[in-house]
Amino acid sequence: MPKKIRRKPAKKKVIKRKPSFNPYDQILLRTLMRARRRLTTKRLSELTGLSWATVKLHCMSLVRKKYVVAKRSGNRIYWGLK
Repeated sequence: MPKKIRRKPAKKKVIKRKPSFNPYDQILLRTLMRARRRLTTKRLSELTGLSWATVKLHCMSLVRKKYVVAKRSGNRIYWGLK
């Protein structure tokens, strides 16, 4: 009987995706880059023209994606680039 040839399992290809940012994320990241320091949610909303709730929502999503860090001080949240 002929010997069976064992094949190694194929390696899975790892596809690196470019991060996809929606327009709000792009605006917030650009504003934080230009500021060169941490900004509060209120200050970010004033500089971008977005509502406070929109800024907080999208900053939290950027924290989860690990592009932004949040630092609490009292009842304020300071957002900065990682």
